[in-house]
Amino acid sequence: SKTGRKIITLEESVNDIKPYHVFPESGWDGTDRYNSQLKNGTYFYHLNIKTTNGDLLHDKVHKTTILK
Repeated sequence: SKTGRKIITLEESVNDIKPYHVFPESGWDGTDRYNSQLKNGTYFYHLNIKTTNGDLLHDKVHKTTILK
């Protein structure tokens, strides 16, 4: 969140090459790590993508907006 509070950590391993905008494949329901629904607002997320041997492919902060 903009306050710097950690919301949730999502981890996923895939064997196929896919664009990162499909991560996570199972989707995300907009809840935090305590299973509480997030409020409307802009949130920042850190996306870190590595190959299976540990090579860094992507490491950047992005933002997303939740509107209900």
